[in-house]
Amino acid sequence: MPDVFYKECWHIVGERKVEEVLKVLNGGETLVGWNDTNIVLITKVLANRLKKILPEAFSNTQSAFVPERLITDEGS
Repeated sequence: MPDVFYKECWHIVGERKVEEVLKVLNGGETLVGWNDTNIVLITKVLANRLKKILPEAFSNTQSAFVPERLITDEGS
């Protein structure tokens, strides 16, 4: 589920979600799709961290993958 769902509905689903997570952490069975969810969350964390360093990692003339840089920018 998207994060906005949890933000808006935590008062409804929060207690059950905490129970499920603790059950898995304490050796319980992993739910179907659990690994997929973890991979998506890890990818999102990595992408958000990379956003901060991408402008410094690429030359000023590189525009791909750098937010707010356009291919038409001259790279001054």
